[in-house]
Amino acid sequence: MALPRPATRRRHTLGAAVRALAALLALVALLGGLPWLLWQASTALLPGGLDGLAHLFTRTDTSSVALLFIAAVGWMGWLSFAVSLLVEIPAQLRGRSAPRLPGLGFSQRAAATLVGGILVLLPTGTALAAPATAQAVTTATQFPGQAPLETSAHSTRSAASTTPAAAEAPTAQHTYTVHETRPAESLWSIAEHLTGHGELYTKIAAANEGHTMTDGTVFHTNAPIQPGWILQLPTDLPLINPAPGHTPAPSPSGTPTATPHQVTVRPGDSLWTIAHRAYGDGTHYQDIFQANKGKPQPTGGRLTNPDQLDIGWHLTIPPPHTPTPPQPPATDHPTPPFKPPAPSSPHDTPQPPTPTAPPPTPTPTPSQPDPSISAPATPSPSHPHTPPPAPPATDHVEQSGHGIQLTTVAGAFALLAAAVTSALTLRRILQRRRRAPGETIAIAEDTSPAAAQLAEAAAPTLVDELDLALRTLAHHAQTDQRPLPVVRAARLTQQTLQLLPAEDNTEPQAPFVKGEGGWWALPSTATLLNAEEAAAVPAPCPALTTIGATEDGSVVLLNLAHTRVLLLDGVVEHNREVCTSIALELGMSPWAEHLEIVTLGFGDELPQLLPTTRIAHKREPAHAIHDLADWMLTTHQQPHTTDQPYLLLCATELDHDTAWQLAEALDKAGDLPVILVAPAAPIGRHFPDAPVLNASSSAFQDLEEIGLAVRLQRLAEPAFQQIAAELRTSAQPPHPAQGPWQNTPSEPQHGDHSTEPSPAADHDANAEDEPENDPNVKAKPEGQGHGMHAAGASAGLGAFPALITATTSPSALPLTPTPTPTPSSRTRGASAPPDPEPSTPGPSLMKPVQDKGDQDADDPDVPQIRVLGPVHVPGVAGSGHGPRIAQLAALLYFKPGRTADTLCADMDPLNPWSKKTLDSRLGDLRRCLGDDPHGNPYVPRRTTRDDPYHLSPHISCDWTTFHHRAEHALTHGPTAIDDLERALALVRGTPFGTNPPPWALPHQQEMITKIIDVAHTIITWRTASGPLHDLTAARQAVATALDVDPTAEIIYRAWLRVEQAAGNRPGLFTAATRIQHISRESHCPLDPETEHLIESLLGADQHARGE
Repeated sequence: MALPRPATRRRHTLGAAVRALAALLALVALLGGLPWLLWQASTALLPGGLDGLAHLFTRTDTSSVALLFIAAVGWMGWLSFAVSLLVEIPAQLRGRSAPRLPGLGFSQRAAATLVGGILVLLPTGTALAAPATAQAVTTATQFPGQAPLETSAHSTRSAASTTPAAAEAPTAQHTYTVHETRPAESLWSIAEHLTGHGELYTKIAAANEGHTMTDGTVFHTNAPIQPGWILQLPTDLPLINPAPGHTPAPSPSGTPTATPHQVTVRPGDSLWTIAHRAYGDGTHYQDIFQANKGKPQPTGGRLTNPDQLDIGWHLTIPPPHTPTPPQPPATDHPTPPFKPPAPSSPHDTPQPPTPTAPPPTPTPTPSQPDPSISAPATPSPSHPHTPPPAPPATDHVEQSGHGIQLTTVAGAFALLAAAVTSALTLRRILQRRRRAPGETIAIAEDTSPAAAQLAEAAAPTLVDELDLALRTLAHHAQTDQRPLPVVRAARLTQQTLQLLPAEDNTEPQAPFVKGEGGWWALPSTATLLNAEEAAAVPAPCPALTTIGATEDGSVVLLNLAHTRVLLLDGVVEHNREVCTSIALELGMSPWAEHLEIVTLGFGDELPQLLPTTRIAHKREPAHAIHDLADWMLTTHQQPHTTDQPYLLLCATELDHDTAWQLAEALDKAGDLPVILVAPAAPIGRHFPDAPVLNASSSAFQDLEEIGLAVRLQRLAEPAFQQIAAELRTSAQPPHPAQGPWQNTPSEPQHGDHSTEPSPAADHDANAEDEPENDPNVKAKPEGQGHGMHAAGASAGLGAFPALITATTSPSALPLTPTPTPTPSSRTRGASAPPDPEPSTPGPSLMKPVQDKGDQDADDPDVPQIRVLGPVHVPGVAGSGHGPRIAQLAALLYFKPGRTADTLCADMDPLNPWSKKTLDSRLGDLRRCLGDDPHGNPYVPRRTTRDDPYHLSPHISCDWTTFHHRAEHALTHGPTAIDDLERALALVRGTPFGTNPPPWALPHQQEMITKIIDVAHTIITWRTASGPLHDLTAARQAVATALDVDPTAEIIYRAWLRVEQAAGNRPGLFTAATRIQHISRESHCPLDPETEHLIESLLGADQHARGE
């Protein structure tokens, strides 16, 4: 039952005055009376006490000494209270919580109570009664698979229901924002202000216990509250000041509040993300921009550009425009042939807007499946170039988690993103190797939002540069016979790479020069080792890992081997996220190849997920301690291994005995490189000098080790689960071949390559290039020749064909090497597309079956989207926005029917396009492509907001043509090899280019596997003796395939057989050297089949050369 409302405010004022007067009297007594009494007692006891102390061991009566000791304890207690008072008064006057002082908890609580009671009498005390500007808070950004808040789940269930039902009230319908006042607000003052009864603070505390606040801190009742926290108010709280002291939470329909309010720009914010938080739709960012345009900001400057925000700016959030609810489609309408993909989480369920009038009544919607039940993913349409009719769903039918927000700043995530991308790339290379010709690999239908954002944020060039710089530093130290400098930290800024030596005022060593603040800087003119030279130099800092980012976005890396112990102060979940980010990054970093990582309390899947073998998981702390002891014993017995650190990452709290054992083990380790990252409690007492970081805080915190304030990096658990799902998919076995792909020939048996060269081998190995008479090859579009034919007569197909010149891809880390060019190597022109990178796997997404693919491809008047290489659409300008418009055309072709929000997120996962930008680019594409012969635009206009985005069915695609030709040729066997070569002639390089958009990664992976199968089939048929024997055409297929996937060992084995059939022994050495180089660069051992083939063909020569 609700408590009675107080009759008047006077009673509360009188009670506050009485409490304040009592606090004042107590404070006067403690500050004036208590020291006077202690002084009187001390002066009376001091002579006798000193005399008794002098004869302490000669007299039996020592009572005077005891009394003097009691007086000293009294003075110490009074002094601690005085210090607490000096700390508490300025803190409460500023509206802040005072910092906690060790050992003074009781004194600080007493001082806070007395000071808070007295400040009520001051004029500033009226702030407690002033109406607080609490605002409604929408549910936090959720990852797919993350349990939504009860209000969100309830609203979704209501909207999905076919019959309107009264919504069950959630447990927390209102919120209150803690304000920065003088004195600081408390749970008592908030409860007293809202209800008139301060003792009801227990209800507010119970409603928030264990919740994570806006700054990442977990709410606990016995801890002080901080300004900016958003507190949930229970529904049974008797409110006497409902407006504007609190604001109802959003209605189940998702209609945002109509009250303007202000928000403060935080690091990583953009107008899009602010609009998404405020309205649930980032496309309303223009409303916020117009409401704040030109207004002066408290930190200086004005908002003039929607893409430029400064941290600390205050932005006014205007009330949104209430849209008119669209009429739901009638139930007797026929079901359209197109059905949008099922939502992946409850908050993705389509919901029409509802009026803002309270109480909200859910609008009836068509019957939909319960969002709590995972619906099977809808496969991509089998006719990708046939647009579906307009679905009856609203424009919010497909939101598959594109609003995912990783808990980090963009700069701090660059190296971790590169590590995760490298792991996915390497696992997919191994996945492709495991399949037999014709088989398909397991592929996710869509790239997960986390993987998409990581692919966009990855900075592998920074990884390569840092690794080469560190190894160059070690090389110069070894060459000059100087001790290797100990590195404390590294920093990657927008301009340069910097190192911080452990010793101050240390002279920099090459290739670094002296920078500011004791840092060493890498000049742009520095000469670094190349990749091959650097591989012979051990990495000097194997435990260097990203710890966070500074306020200017610079990435900060901490050398854990120098720090030795790093303590985390936070909840277990946040500690786990920090440790996961460290384990993932070091598990894939090129400089951590000799690091041994042990995880405790997390990461049980990491040893199986990552392609490296650096990580081991221990289930119990005792197991980890035992493993550490074994490692220490082995290291003592083998001194040459002392440069290989041992890193223990612990995310769970340890008991006191285990903490003591672990601390003792680290103490006995001495100079051995043992590193510990663990929760601060209770092991922190054994390492008082170790740096402590708050894993639950998203604010900048000082890291005294390097003298910088950093925002800690951590990988959120939902994001990690998405990445883990991608890695698990890459480990699944291949699927059997289907349809015409069952006719893909298998590899020749090991004995097949031992035959003598064919009669035409001598001529084929020594003859110069002759003009190609194949009309299909002549008709190859410009820029498609990356094989031997396209290289020109000057390149030749003589005895030493160097078929590829792969370079390191900017998103594949060191997986694709740069070989030393040979005189016979083909030279790529400036117009040649960049070299390929390993791609992301996907399901069997595209299977064109229409027989008119060749007709559309051969019609010059029909626009064609070319994706078998860099994305290209004839008629779209090659400069300005041309590349992005071409990618948008490809997206509409492969993913028709998507909504505006989904398209905007697909085009840029990190910074989604605005609706205005999307409409502008669609208009550009429509004008570039023009109209079909019937006068209809190739990019249809949308007449209603329910119309899907799609292209005309008359538009063709080279992938559809390739697929049609390949299946036709495989169905008819070797007699249709011309069609198979015509299909391969369409390939211009890596599908979608070397930096494909994340949405295209599954399609790219399938295209690569099909291209490899087609090339393998051509090579097999052209190498065999008979009328189809043509080693020149086989080499052409080898060159094209390796241009697409330079790691395809099945093609290297085919290349070896081609050169064996040609009697070209130098060509055998070229192919063998190339694949061995690829294997070393990618740290992937050769398949047993490849090793056996090289051994059988070149065994004697390889042993003679020491290979």
